[in-house]
Amino acid sequence: MSRGKYALFALAILAVSARPAHARAKAEEEAKSEEEKPKSPHQQQAFQHFLRAQELYKLGRYREAIARLEAAVKLDPDAADLWYNLGVVHEKLGDADEAIAAYERYLKLLGPDADAEELKRIRGFIQRLKGARTDLKDREAKRMEHRFTPLTSTLAISCAISLAATGVFSYLALHDDRAARDFLVGSGGSLNGRAALVNRARTEGVLADVFGTVALATGTAAFTLYFTSEFAKEDDVRELPPRKVGWLGVTPLPGGGTVQLGMVF
Repeated sequence: MSRGKYALFALAILAVSARPAHARAKAEEEAKSEEEKPKSPHQQQAFQHFLRAQELYKLGRYREAIARLEAAVKLDPDAADLWYNLGVVHEKLGDADEAIAAYERYLKLLGPDADAEELKRIRGFIQRLKGARTDLKDREAKRMEHRFTPLTSTLAISCAISLAATGVFSYLALHDDRAARDFLVGSGGSLNGRAALVNRARTEGVLADVFGTVALATGTAAFTLYFTSEFAKEDDVRELPPRKVGWLGVTPLPGGGTVQLGMVF
């Protein structure tokens, strides 16, 4: 199908990339002549998708417009302006990779003998999008670095230590509990010895539960802060961010102990 038939979409509603007046007039003339030519069934279906995409674009339903344009290019893959329109809408939505691919396909269909100004214009679009894509990736990498704050790191380390302590005390509790069950009064020792094993296993079990709870709390807090906190990028910083400190303390006491978790924002 002629480029001019689909060019009306870009010329009429995509003002951000509108072409000069003389190009518009030429495209309209091509569209009028195209109306008089017979079309294949696939081209007719593609044109219907194109018209619907135009309506959706005017309504601001850009993703749906893209879906219609993609359906159109499957039916009429050699229609250059369908790819051009697809690139423009993807660019409007910030889909750099998809926009670049569509513009490159448009250039390929235009061929090397196309209008030099048009080729230069589209190549400029592609170059600009590639630059924007690189900058976006750099900013995202920088933002990811800022997620690892002292508070998040402290919580993650506390979680790891607590998990290790949970494993150690769980093992000791199971070991002493088994020893108490297998304890034989007389040949193995006295009743007091067995009672000591039972009490020690109980204490170790309590400590395992305490450290398990701390591991769950600190792990959940670290996970939540990592994925939900927003931090200023280096090139947007106007003042130092508030200080964030986390700490974990364990105080042993006769017959048990206390575990303290604190955070300062």
